[in-house]
Amino acid sequence: MYRMMRLVSYQRHHTDRTDRGSSRSIPDPGVATLTTELPSTEPGFATPSRRNGTRRDLAGLWTVIRERVGADAGVGKIILCTYCEYLFMSESTIRPFFWRATRLFGEKTVVSRTTDGEHRYSYESFGHRVQKLAGALSALGISDGDRVGTFGWNHHRHFEAYYGIPLMGAQIHTINVQLSDDRVAHIVEDASDDLLLVDPGEPLATIERLWEDLDSPDQVVVMAEEVPETELPAVGYETLVAEAEPVSEWPELNEDQPAGMCYTSGTTGLPKGVEYTHRMVYDHSMMVTTPAALGIDESDVVLSVVPMFHVNSWEFPYAATMAGARQVHPGASPSAAELVDLIGSEGVTLTAGVPTVWIDVLDELDKHGGDLSSLERIVVGGSAAPEEVTRRYKDEYDVTVEHAWGMTETMILGRFPAPKPRWRRRPGRRDSPNVPNRGYYLLD
Repeated sequence: MYRMMRLVSYQRHHTDRTDRGSSRSIPDPGVATLTTELPSTEPGFATPSRRNGTRRDLAGLWTVIRERVGADAGVGKIILCTYCEYLFMSESTIRPFFWRATRLFGEKTVVSRTTDGEHRYSYESFGHRVQKLAGALSALGISDGDRVGTFGWNHHRHFEAYYGIPLMGAQIHTINVQLSDDRVAHIVEDASDDLLLVDPGEPLATIERLWEDLDSPDQVVVMAEEVPETELPAVGYETLVAEAEPVSEWPELNEDQPAGMCYTSGTTGLPKGVEYTHRMVYDHSMMVTTPAALGIDESDVVLSVVPMFHVNSWEFPYAATMAGARQVHPGASPSAAELVDLIGSEGVTLTAGVPTVWIDVLDELDKHGGDLSSLERIVVGGSAAPEEVTRRYKDEYDVTVEHAWGMTETMILGRFPAPKPRWRRRPGRRDSPNVPNRGYYLLD
């Protein structure tokens, strides 16, 4: 799957540059004809196009791309067209998502509520901190193939971990903070996490209770400004980031290497781990942004109520970032009043969560009122929202409630309510098709 983006004009910027490995200057590709063999400077090039005898110099184009957009763009293949050039982001990892948000939507904001108060910064600043986080983790001994567990809620530090860990070649393992102590201990031991990133408060207290019985990890990073009093071998997240040297260049990533990991809730026995490769995250996030699924785009303001420890927060941290949408993270166990306040103050257009969250929000609105004028859609999953709740949101607030279905094993989103037109004409039919790139088979 290729992601296409218009490239800066080759014709305007190239006439004074020299070919890599040659002293000749690169002529204007629109008027000159190159007859010499192209040097094989970089792998993965497609065959250059020809028109009226004009042959484009791929090596020279590659040189300019590297200088103009940086070496971390996730470039895999160049296809030269007749009148303009396009850059195909053919690396099926999360690196193109990171590049796109920080380079093309650097001014867009990410807002989160934490135990330290409200935090607000741009995608550009987010990118700098992700690079420093990767440098900090590397200094702690984390390297390619290692597994880093996270034990926390939705905030900017956890969001940074979603990118900093897999971009350095390690694997992020999100752990459900609402599970019982014995389930948490089983998950951490079974995953053999090399390091834990933990929220202060009850998540940290849980790890303190379990620490003596855990064979791994060896150290804890507390995701806060300062480390609370604890006997754990702990260091503060902000101290690490502040003192770290940012990575200068991301390592080469294989789309089949693990990027993330989640465990099931254990409803049919002990929790079971599910690994997600870079390619899986890439494909699923791209699918989530299509109109056949959630249709997220850069005009959206996305409130991620689904916990980041639950199946990649239904892919919002990746899909919304790739789309260049503004993001809002509500912090630890947000109340209905906090959600109503965030929706109104930040102009949220899209949000998601289990039905009980939105039932509580309706109760809050009934008692104290609130501004939902910006909100367009609520996506629910886990169970069906009561019909009365769906009707009230639509009639009273002009908000559409949409039902999605999925599992940990499907990276959550498997079916979505976008029925084909002929299905809508069938009385009583409430089924919906699989989302793109998903198929299911009844085995037993």
